Amino acid sequence: MWGQIAGAVIGGMMNKSAAKSNANAQNAATQAQMAGFNLAKPYLEYGYKGGQDGLNYALDKGAYSGDTYANMNDMSTAGYNYMNNFGKGQMDNAQNFMNQGANFANNYSNLYNQAGQDAIGDATNYAVNNSSPLVQAAMRDSTRQLNEQTLPAINMAASGSGNVNSSRAGVADAVARRSYDDRMADVTSNIQDNLANRYLTQNQNQFNNQMNANQALGNVYNTGFGMGSNISNMMTNAGNAFQTDSQNQINADKAHSLKTTETSS
Repeated sequence: MWGQIAGAVIGGMMNKSAAKSNANAQNAATQAQMAGFNLAKPYLEYGYKGGQDGLNYALDKGAYSGDTYANMNDMSTAGYNYMNNFGKGQMDNAQNFMNQGANFANNYSNLYNQAGQDAIGDATNYAVNNSSPLVQAAMRDSTRQLNEQTLPAINMAASGSGNVNSSRAGVADAVARRSYDDRMADVTSNIQDNLANRYLTQNQNQFNNQMNANQALGNVYNTGFGMGSNISNMMTNAGNAFQTDSQNQINADKAHSLKTTETSS
């Protein structure tokens, strides 16, 4: 019997010791798990305290009742107004440029038709119709020499021989006139060729000038057309800026109104 009692006492003491050891082990494990938290605990407490202070400050101040949107400043307003007004002011100029250059397409058609004309034929007619005074001027000395020297000398020689109508005198007269006619033909050909070349050169220069002038008219037209696009962009950009500003103001007022309603409820 005493043996049983002793065994029970000893077993109880051993169980108590094991339980205490287990409790100490669990406590040590818990402390190990809490080490990181205990290290951060002062900072967490500081953060929570700051958040609580911020909340208390916000509650004390109440809902924000000031402006919720920064409107377009004076410089932007002035700039966009100038952009719009400048664009509107150039509308008539743009249209006028287009009106001034509107005929460039018709001019191109006329120049195209002109380029297909018989320029050589026109040059030849011009040369024939305008060569006579120049030929007469170029042949002045030869004509004077023929009429005042060569033919009178032939006639005087024939008269001196006593036979004015001699065949020799006739041959000399014909030779003199043939020489004169040959020179007349050469001079006429050269002068008419020069006149034709002058006509062709002038015609080409005039055509080039017309083409350049017409191209300038086309550029004026395109300038006016481009101004129309720029003017439109100026006005729409300015309008969009003011519309965006107004919409942002509406959105800010709406958001502020909803926030005020939520705070009140």
